[in-house]
Amino acid sequence: MKTKISVQQFMIIVILFTVGTSILIYPASVAAEAKQDAWITAILTTGIGLLFIWLFSALGSIVPHLTLIEMCMKLLGKWLGTIAAIIFISFFYYSTAALLFYIGNFLTTQMMPDTPMITPIILYLSILALGVYLGIETFARFAEVVFPIVILLLLILFLSSSPQFEFQNFLPVFEVGIKPIIRGGILIFINSFLMPITLLTIFPSHLNQTKQGRKAFIMGVFIGGIILDIIIVISILVLGDYITSIEMYPSYVLAQKINIGNFFQRIEATMAIIWFITIYIKMFIYFYGTVVGLANMLKLRDYKPIVLPVGLTLVPFSLLMYPDVTYMQKWESTSWVPYALTIGIFLPLLLLGAAVFRKYILKENLQN
Repeated sequence: MKTKISVQQFMIIVILFTVGTSILIYPASVAAEAKQDAWITAILTTGIGLLFIWLFSALGSIVPHLTLIEMCMKLLGKWLGTIAAIIFISFFYYSTAALLFYIGNFLTTQMMPDTPMITPIILYLSILALGVYLGIETFARFAEVVFPIVILLLLILFLSSSPQFEFQNFLPVFEVGIKPIIRGGILIFINSFLMPITLLTIFPSHLNQTKQGRKAFIMGVFIGGIILDIIIVISILVLGDYITSIEMYPSYVLAQKINIGNFFQRIEATMAIIWFITIYIKMFIYFYGTVVGLANMLKLRDYKPIVLPVGLTLVPFSLLMYPDVTYMQKWESTSWVPYALTIGIFLPLLLLGAAVFRKYILKENLQN
């Protein structure tokens, strides 16, 4: 029997997952393309992204008792379902390793430059593996506890940066044209509004109230999207589009700029804490999806015995996957886009089409 979490806990997980890595990294990619019109990109991306969240929630509602990997096996048949499941699992595994790389790179470049990158990766992975081993119920309670802390720290960041707002940084409006505005939203759209497909590993099969879970899914992504929009807007208002675009972690730099009365200043630790929490939430879902998906494919009764072996392989992979930051940025702007679109659009549409065909054309009972 699958463990269950409440709708409120699920919505909190969705909010923090949506914020994830985007809060620290993606203001730069948006500003690099859309310049001072990055705020327009943020609003448009949130609106369009919610349509795909509706699609994901619809897919989960048709087969509410199945996880994402189980959906692949049941809806697409043995061979095609196995291929789709392997693609999803490999994506979850890759994403976990990529986030470990982000953690290691951030800490060794911004906070602990003399520390070998392997050290924070091993420490963070140890906490991650422990959380996954303890299970989704413990994780949901953790998310419920840290959520007020994240909101409080965000409020402190927003309010303390307001004295430095320069509204002329928004001008002139629509100077760059529509194409840069669209291009600027691609990465944040993919990472914040397509990657929640991963949440189908727990939605709605692990929820105690399936019907209310769909609303919580959509509302959680909406709130997370609004938080990201505000971060991008504040980055442009305080730093300007040029500084925002050239900094790798612009919102971290934003927190460094805060200075109220030469007393309340340099609160970048606030942004770091927020990011450590949200990236942990996102990484947990990816790693949980990896081990649970493997357990589903291998017909294992419990996923816990493979948590440690899979986790150990992530250490060398996260260190070797990107030779340097330049390679990572090039990968994310080129190869990552079609890869992520396959995961976030093509496969979900294939699964939804198969579910609709089986349920309404073949009249199969998919509810059990």
